[in-house]
Amino acid sequence: MKQKVVTVVAWLLFLQGAIVFAGVPAHLPPAPKGYSWKWFESIKAGLLVPQGWFVKEESKAGTHAFFITKKSIEKGSWFKTGFSLNVVQNSSKKTGVPPSEYAKQFINKMASTTQSSEVRPVGDGTHFKGYGGFFRSRPAKEEIVVQYALTLGNDKTGTLYICTFESPEREWSAA
Repeated sequence: MKQKVVTVVAWLLFLQGAIVFAGVPAHLPPAPKGYSWKWFESIKAGLLVPQGWFVKEESKAGTHAFFITKKSIEKGSWFKTGFSLNVVQNSSKKTGVPPSEYAKQFINKMASTTQSSEVRPVGDGTHFKGYGGFFRSRPAKEEIVVQYALTLGNDKTGTLYICTFESPEREWSAA
């Protein structure tokens, strides 16, 4: 049941993001209770942020990285629970394949190296094509981590989107 709820939430966020990515100005709908909108001008997109969570943005070599995390990662630390979005512009120049193909390769690699479920193609019926699924892994000397990953390619713009929400398995239901 939890996975279905997270899938629905991820799709709603994706669909909202697709509307914002399409160029709708920052007239976003009211944020759900307990959330606020954070507008990222660099990609012309708004993302929902849970109250009390932290936001970090980095850009380098044509990739914009956004982190929405339960704990601050400003001093170079890593997060255990949070959302990351990597937006890679002109991704074909970096990967040698169209963004939608790389999205597929990325998810297939995750599926081959972790325990996975509900991995399937996704898209919005226009230019976004990709894959999403749940993944469970245990990094060396770490606790089990659950991730929902969604990779989308827009072959028309040459942009790749890699979205991941992750948390230690013991905290997943509360995350």
